[in-house]
Amino acid sequence: MMTLSDTSPVLLFGSLPITRYRLEISLSRPVSQSAYMGSAWRGLIGWELQHLICPFGKRPVCKSCIIREHCPYFRLFEDQSPIPGIREMPRGYIFSPSEGRESTLQNLDVTLMGECIRYFPAILKAVHSGKQAGVGSSRIAYRIASVSRILPGETVRSVPIDPDDWIGMNTAFSLSDWMEAASGVSGATGFKLITPVRLRKQGKYMGSMEWPYFFAGITRRLEALNCLFSSGDLLGKERYEVIASKFSSITTIQGHLTWLDYSRYSSRQHTKVPMGGLIGTAEFDASESWLLPWLQAASLVHVGKGASMGLGKVSVG
Repeated sequence: MMTLSDTSPVLLFGSLPITRYRLEISLSRPVSQSAYMGSAWRGLIGWELQHLICPFGKRPVCKSCIIREHCPYFRLFEDQSPIPGIREMPRGYIFSPSEGRESTLQNLDVTLMGECIRYFPAILKAVHSGKQAGVGSSRIAYRIASVSRILPGETVRSVPIDPDDWIGMNTAFSLSDWMEAASGVSGATGFKLITPVRLRKQGKYMGSMEWPYFFAGITRRLEALNCLFSSGDLLGKERYEVIASKFSSITTIQGHLTWLDYSRYSSRQHTKVPMGGLIGTAEFDASESWLLPWLQAASLVHVGKGASMGLGKVSVG
């Protein structure tokens, strides 16, 4: 029988492989501080992967394609969950650009999980190829200035820019490795919701934060990623109820959050799609220090809808 002491994300999901890279992008002109580029980079990478990889002149519907299980584009962008207990398929990647500054230099952090780690050379090739078209609706020209690997403890190490030099280099660290290298906590600890956190409850997006639901969202996301990309097991009803009961006891988080309106243009739907969510700061005290590992895990995998394009970004400290 599961006890409250067994509810650490390291114990539950510690074997999930995670790797992180940073692409330094030199843009031909600055991007407005109000423009969030996560969706633009995801769209560019998906579009370029289709054109680079698909061998068919008349592209078939991906879900009926005979080579879909071996196609990086399908596995990253179109694949659906085969597990009945996971209805919404999270993506095994996060494209998270730097935000909040107007500059011609932009960092694009790429986080990959489990089986998706092997597709980084294809992703890098897609970013290389996209230079010809430019990024975003205004087609901003760019070049890749450098590629680095982010290691546990936030050490940054330069790696080859050319994707053809990446054979055999896609090793990963486990969630446990990342958590072990993260700092501990003493006294009150602050954390920040950097990009809009979109949590949907009973069909509606939450305009004010319910912290038990926020932490339950982190749990559900880690569970899905671990099952779909690392051959993990579902938590099951009993274990999930124990975890949820512990989250329901949270009383000491002080939040200062606001709703940020944000929308992106969807070329697939030919319309603007609302992507607003909650941003701001919050703090918990030492009596709730058991929350820290969950927040550290969230800083790696994000939380809520739109995580694959960098939404739901959390930082601790």
